[in-house]
Amino acid sequence: MSSLRSLISQGRQFYDSRDYYNAYKTFERAYKMFPDREEVLLWKGKTEIKLGKLKTAINTLRKVVEGYNKDSWEALYTLALAIYYYSFFLATSSSRKKNLKVALDYTEKAYIKSKKNKSEIASLRSVIIAELGQLGEAEKSLSAVRKGNNFNPPVSIALTHIYRLKGLLTEAIYEIDRVLLYEPNNVDALIERALVLRDKGTYDQALVTLDIALQTEPTNILAMFFKAEVLETVGRRNEAMALYKVIDSIVPSPLIKKKLSASQPKSLPSKPLSPSAPINWNPKVWVGKKLSIYEVTDVLGEGGNGYVLKAKTPKGNEVAVKVLKIYTGVPEEHFDTLISEANSLSKLSSDPNVVKVYAVHVDKFLIEEVLTGNLTFYKREPPMLVMEFMRGGNMAELMHEDKFFYSTQWNKAVYRAIASVASALYQMHKLGLVHMDVKPQNIFLTEKPNYPYDLQNVKFKLGDLGSVVRVNGKVLQLTVEYASPEAYLENAKPYFDVFSLGMTMYVLLTRKLDRPDLQEMNNAYNCYQRKDFNCVRYEVRKAQGKLRGWDPNVPTEVKPLLMSMISPDPVRRPTSLEVHNLLLKLL
Repeated sequence: MSSLRSLISQGRQFYDSRDYYNAYKTFERAYKMFPDREEVLLWKGKTEIKLGKLKTAINTLRKVVEGYNKDSWEALYTLALAIYYYSFFLATSSSRKKNLKVALDYTEKAYIKSKKNKSEIASLRSVIIAELGQLGEAEKSLSAVRKGNNFNPPVSIALTHIYRLKGLLTEAIYEIDRVLLYEPNNVDALIERALVLRDKGTYDQALVTLDIALQTEPTNILAMFFKAEVLETVGRRNEAMALYKVIDSIVPSPLIKKKLSASQPKSLPSKPLSPSAPINWNPKVWVGKKLSIYEVTDVLGEGGNGYVLKAKTPKGNEVAVKVLKIYTGVPEEHFDTLISEANSLSKLSSDPNVVKVYAVHVDKFLIEEVLTGNLTFYKREPPMLVMEFMRGGNMAELMHEDKFFYSTQWNKAVYRAIASVASALYQMHKLGLVHMDVKPQNIFLTEKPNYPYDLQNVKFKLGDLGSVVRVNGKVLQLTVEYASPEAYLENAKPYFDVFSLGMTMYVLLTRKLDRPDLQEMNNAYNCYQRKDFNCVRYEVRKAQGKLRGWDPNVPTEVKPLLMSMISPDPVRRPTSLEVHNLLLKLL
């Protein structure tokens, strides 16, 4: 049985090396064994702050100052810090002001009780006073701990904060750069510098600085929050909302929920190539109703070709139901493959790397009725696939969580995910089918990881088989951002999927959707909509030319494979089986 001292020592080693996940696990273990020890609670609370668990940290630290040692300056200071951080996540100015006053009171008590670390406590106190709008008083409160030009990082960070709120941005940059000159990995200083850059309007530099902070400390909740705000300011709304969603899972707050409810992040949908439009429909009409034997409980999302619903079987098992959209035009083009390949899809879904398909419900005569305007049938018996419900979400969502993306485990997780999908595509291609919509949103996780080290236990599956087309079948829709250029000109081929899988790997490794031919791909789509096929061919040739000159910035170990997968020349691309085997060598 481990002793208290050894557990505290081990936890502090993890903490000092910024391995906050293992530090937390160690202090949690110590807490379970020694629940009444003040030192355990203090370190548990400190680590909870580092992991962004602010409300939990506040409760933990209150146990110390209210139950064990009201004179502990360290617990008082740390509690004030947690309350101050949490104030940023409150929805109203009145609630934030109230929270700040409580934090200020704890700093006053900590300052009185402390015999050391006076400058650190005074710095936090001055920052809180500044946030309450008393800028002159805030600067004055630092005077007791400012000693000439002596270097004092907490004081300089606090002074930068005050200068920034006063609008003295030049002075603020000078002051904070003094800290970063000697302590380039000081996360508090990096965040403060990013906020000065944000206030100057240099948003790109602010984002770069916040990314450096998050590379140093991936779980820093304030860095995440300020990054999301800057992303929102510059119009990168989907990225901002994805980050807000991550924050909401760590520190639920009315402010974050308000932002999320205003604009949920949307995935990139596939788009039909033929000029057509889906019937106008609200999928919420199915919630609380039964589709076949499945009771719909929620709407999970909407893509280019369907609505995804959460439902329960009569035995209470959860399933995902994808209701396919019906487009005006020739309906059999959209549903013939599903009808003729229902058995193949069921057989395919027995593969461990494919999301299981339990049932395919498509009635062509019913679809014809719907297209005549009789929507009663669509409400009662829509065309749908019943699939395995994947609790872990998808790779597009996981990619936007900094704690995973910046972790040392991320690249290996991407390689495993791509290898799993390549294996699934190999089985699909053997059956004479092409997926036609491989992208991060369609790579699902069997379970949601909590920490980066959980990634090694997660399994990945290829989903959304509603887009499947028979080899040499007509291409009906595509996701422009991941599609191969020749998909506009040819019938469906397995090498379309290999290209999309390569582009998916690039996006997952870089978190960038900046393929050089994106404008040409969008132009080709618009030409296709106008049925101007000379224009389509012209834009496709331009896209292929740009791809030939592209040098994507990815890890050296995987670059040759990725380059071959996204080659503009389809014959140079590896097969899905070759992709799978080559990636296994990297794992």
